[in-house]
Amino acid sequence: TVVYNTPGTYDVELTVSDGIIEVSSLKEDFINVLILPGQAGMPVGDAEVCSDEISVYSSTGAVDATSYDWNLSPGNAGTIVEDGLQATITWNSEFSGIASISLYGVNDCGDGYPCEALEVSVDAFPQPEIEGLEMVCDNDVTEYTTTENPGCTYTCEVTGGTVIDGQGTYMVSIEWGEAGFGTVDVEEESANGCI
Repeated sequence: TVVYNTPGTYDVELTVSDGIIEVSSLKEDFINVLILPGQAGMPVGDAEVCSDEISVYSSTGAVDATSYDWNLSPGNAGTIVEDGLQATITWNSEFSGIASISLYGVNDCGDGYPCEALEVSVDAFPQPEIEGLEMVCDNDVTEYTTTENPGCTYTCEVTGGTVIDGQGTYMVSIEWGEAGFGTVDVEEESANGCI
């Protein structure tokens, strides 16, 4: 039994003897001793994303790796497409929360050590619903609201009236003009910039 403590390429010589005659055969560069890949570099890319977006992540890789396996957890956070030291993630439109991305190197000896995971905050696209009166009198002041989500900002656009209080918040007061048709639209933006 031979134990190789250092990776590299080794020659092998076999000697056979019957006590009288000795024959040797040398095979040069016959054994290639490998080691498991080292720890892969932590993924680099966006740490704050919106659901249903596509993000690209990369790594510096691992010593002695010939390929890589990427992992996305939880699995329902999105779909990952691996391409060596790069991975593309399409975030699931139904997922919001914290996801982690990691990878490890692979070679003929097996799997290397996984890297430190990159935690990614995935925000859902806001879907504000406006609550308030649909029938108002001319020159009335009426309040309209949507659900207040911490960290979000709101922009209200009005036709047929004017926002007189609350612009930028989840609750606005609108002074309607003359009789006719008017609209209220609200755009909500999350802390990660999801609109």
